[in-house]
Formats: sequence, structure tokens, C-alpha cells
Amino acid sequence: MTAKFKGMVGLVSSLALLCLTFALLRSQNVGTLLDAWKKLDTASILISVICVQGMLLASAWRLRIIMAAAGVGKVGLASLFRLQLIVQFVAHGAPISALADVAKVALLAMRFNLMARTAFRMVVYERILGAVALVCLGAAALGFQLEFSIPPHAFRIEAAVWAIGLTGIALLIGFSRLRILTGIALLDKVVRGIDSMGDFLLRPPFVASLLLSCAMQVAFMAVAFAVLASAMHLDYSFIQVLLFIPFIFFVTSLPIFYLGWGGREAAVMVTLGTTSIGSSEAVALSVAFGLCVLLGALPGGIFWLMRPTMRKAAIDEANRLKAADRDLAV
Repeated sequence: MTAKFKGMVGLVSSLALLCLTFALLRSQNVGTLLDAWKKLDTASILISVICVQGMLLASAWRLRIIMAAAGVGKVGLASLFRLQLIVQFVAHGAPISALADVAKVALLAMRFNLMARTAFRMVVYERILGAVALVCLGAAALGFQLEFSIPPHAFRIEAAVWAIGLTGIALLIGFSRLRILTGIALLDKVVRGIDSMGDFLLRPPFVASLLLSCAMQVAFMAVAFAVLASAMHLDYSFIQVLLFIPFIFFVTSLPIFYLGWGGREAAVMVTLGTTSIGSSEAVALSVAFGLCVLLGALPGGIFWLMRPTMRKAAIDEANRLKAADRDLAV
């Protein structure tokens, strides 16, 4: 499966789910969306954009933690933060979302003098271990949600997702203890990657740092949602928003969606849209946050334009992967 095809799958799935979401809202007052957006002010948008920057900073810190655990070497947090800004910009400006990961691999390899396969491994580790941390936080938050009057179907959906996630984590750790060797080079590389992640998850200091970095992302995202909700005069509870954010964030980060669009709106409808905030208002809130994410990516464009070597590295890596895909197809 080529990077272009995977990116198009994400785009199509996001558009389809967005269309379905708005189709479901047709039976309600869709004008509520516009009314809610009109209430937004510059201050609330600016604060939310700053929160998005905080999320990217926490993501950079998590990548630094993973790179240190993998023995890649000591890397600067500021450098990784700039890299995250650039990748976020590329993700919004690229016609396919897969190019953002390609750019991240290329920029990591160039900036820190890493081999391409090492940079690729760091990006994969970050995605998987970030999801692991979200699953743990989401499962913990689920118990506290019992204190709120949420519809049973929303609770069941979250419980099913976290149960599957926790099972996956257990399998990851268990499989890493087997130390399997297949004799097939490609499979053995995958197994070694699983072994490494399993080892990381058995180190308490690493797990604590991983969970803390993820908790920072969740907190920043929750504050952004709360600020936007307040500006839109929505009736909400910050604690309730905070408890739902891990599920919303997890769905948003799934690679089957293009930058989270569609999936985020559906997740917000299932969670916040079933509380005191109606479905229309919940979608309006989610879209407003998505636009703040877009604005938060703009500083990355400045770094992207200032560093032609970064653009060349990303383009060269993309061309290399395309050539590899063509060779596999022959």
C-alpha cells in the first residue's frame, strides 16, 4: 500500500464521516453552528492557539523521552519543538497526510544526524507509545465518568475502546518477553521494535514520563475546548470536558482520518454532545478547535520557509519512498 493511497484513504474517510455528521444534524437546528461560531472572539481563539502550541511542546517532550530511552542520544527540546511545528504545518499543507510522517522522518534524520531507519523507528515508537499513554489515561478517566450522568451508550463505546487498547498493551508487553527470532530480516526488525517498546513499558521512570507528557497534551486540549466553549456560551463542566478529552484525542489521532477531521467531530458528538451541550453545539465546538489547530500550525510554516534544506530533505525522502513503492509493485 503506497503512502499516497494511505493518505487518500484518510482524506476520504474524514470527508465521509464529516458529511455523515452534518447529515445527522440536518434534523436539528444547523443554524446553531453559525450562531455559536459568531460568538467567538479574538482572545478565546488566541488562547486556544497557545494551548495547541502547548500540545505540540508536550509531543516534542514525549519524542525526546522516547529517543533518550532508545539510546539515540541527548537532543534539545527546543529543536524537537520546532520540528513538531514544521511537521504540523506540512500536515495541513500537504495533499496527503502521509507526507507529514515522511517529512518527520527526513527532518529527524537530517537534524540529529540519524540513519533513516532509526528516524523511522522513532516516529513509529512515538505513535504507538503515545496511543498507549492515551489508552491508560482514558481507562483511568472512565471510572470518574460514573460520577456524571452520561448516556449508557457513550459509556459502553468508551469502555469497549479502552478494553481493546488495554488488551493490546498487554499483548505488546507479553509478546516482547518471548524474544522471537524468525530468520526473516524484515520480520525480525519488527519483532525487535516490539521488544524495545515492551522493554520501555517495563521501566517505571519511562512510563511515568510518558504518562505525564500525554497528560500535559490532554490538559492543554481540555483548556482549549473549555475556552472555546465559554466564548460560545455553551453550558459545560470543565471536569467533564477533561474526562472526555482522552477519548476525543485518541479518535482524532487515528491514521484513518485526515488530521482528525470527521473522527474528532463524531467523538465529540458521542461524548460532549450527549451531555448538557447539544449535538450541533458539540460539532461547532469541535470544528472551532480544528481551526485553532490550523492556526497553531502556521508558525511551522515560517521555519519551513526559512530552512530550504528542510524542504529538500522532506522532498528527497518522499521521492525515495515513492521509488521504493514502485519497486515493490513491479
